[in-house]
Amino acid sequence: ILLSRTNFALALHNTANRSDAVLDEYLSTVCSVDDGRITHIETFLSDVEGMNAFFVPQAHRQ
Repeated sequence: ILLSRTNFALALHNTANRSDAVLDEYLSTVCSVDDGRITHIETFLSDVEGMNAFFVPQAHRQ
């Protein structure tokens, strides 16, 4: 967790295995805070294709 006066960020390393797929990616979420409340959340993924391959069934991918 990283903090500033008006924001905080979370960094995660997600890993998982199953018989047909492997997940190994980094995720960062940045939250803006105003008056003690989260006002904006933005998430950044290091491997969108890998996330889709692991979580989205083949029939639903575009």
